[in-house]
Amino acid sequence: MLTATGLTGHHREIASVALLAWLSFVRTICVEWLLDKAISRAEVRDVCLHALLGALGPIIEDAG
Repeated sequence: MLTATGLTGHHREIASVALLAWLSFVRTICVEWLLDKAISRAEVRDVCLHALLGALGPIIEDAG
C-alpha cells in the first residue's frame, strides 16, 4: 500500500504509521462486527475505507 501512494522520505514514514494504526482499527471493527453484527457488512467496509481515506488523504495532499 505504501508503494502505491508514491510517497517518499518523511511523508512515507508518516503514512506507514497511519497505515499501521488503520490496520489495528480494521481488526478491531471486524472483531466487534463478528461478535454482534450491529451494523451491516457494507457499513463496516464503508467505515474502514473512509477511515483509510481520512488517515492518508492529508498526508498525500501535503506531499503533493
